[in-house]
Amino acid sequence: MTVERWDLGRKLYFDPILSSDATISCASCHNPKLGYTDQMPVSTGINAAKGGVSAPTVMNSAYSPLQFWDGRAASLEEQAQGPVGNPIEMFTAANKDSHAWNDAIKRVRKQPEFV
Repeated sequence: MTVERWDLGRKLYFDPILSSDATISCASCHNPKLGYTDQMPVSTGINAAKGGVSAPTVMNSAYSPLQFWDGRAASLEEQAQGPVGNPIEMFTAANKDSHAWNDAIKRVRKQPEFV
């Protein structure tokens, strides 16, 4: 870990650029001012889609052996792959060739502050 990588992660966490329509950031559902959650019964994602659960807090989640409410991700790195590709959370396919992470990377690379 470097300071530069930490800064990049922080910037990406608060920027909606990772969502396919640039409306939802990680902090939209995991807001530091609300205990790193949204304090809602169910969270709202892209296109005002309602999820099935509330966003869990991400406070100290790096120390948890399981991620998501159901523990389906074994690490924080594995968990981070999910929301960007989830059609309820952050992804709406623009066309049949859309791929959530490839599209997100293209958007990020177009922004000088992320290069």
